[in-house]
Formats: sequence, structure tokens, C-alpha cells
Amino acid sequence: MDAGDDVDFQELEDKNGQGMVYEAKTEIQMNWPRRQLLLDGRLGSSPPKCTSKCGNCTPCKLAVVSVPPGPPRMMDYYPVIWKCNCGDKYYDP
Repeated sequence: MDAGDDVDFQELEDKNGQGMVYEAKTEIQMNWPRRQLLLDGRLGSSPPKCTSKCGNCTPCKLAVVSVPPGPPRMMDYYPVIWKCNCGDKYYDP
């Protein structure tokens, strides 16, 4: 934590009175600009343009696509990426 951080510690007894619970309240100043919310509320950079990315297929529309999970230990992690969509085909932007 930086010197500008404001930290307030309080020591509280738990309900049984047999131990101590520590509660910390932290306020951290953000000195960098917040990322802009895009489209449906996702954070990140500007979405790509799909102009002439689908060959002769029209309409070529921007889509957010889930990537299948990798190793079995990551079954609850589904990253999303931008793709261009036309009909039932997807193209790289």
C-alpha cells in the first residue's frame, strides 16, 4: 500500500467472546483514469470494426463469442473475444 492510503483497523470481539475478529477498512485513491464501459457493460478497449471482414457475406456484424475452456481445471472460466459474424460463420476482425 502507498503512503496515500487511508487504513482504519478495529479490533472486535466475536459473538462467543472467545476470540478476536479484526476488521479493516481501506480507502485507496485511484490515480489513473477508469476504463470506459463498452456496449453491454464490459470493460476493455474499443471494439474492432467488421468492415469488409466477412468477404462477400452480408451483413457482417460484430459479435462477442465465448471461447471453449482449456484444461479441465478451468471448466468455470469462459473468456470472451470479439469476432465478426455473418450467417452461421465467424471471422477474425
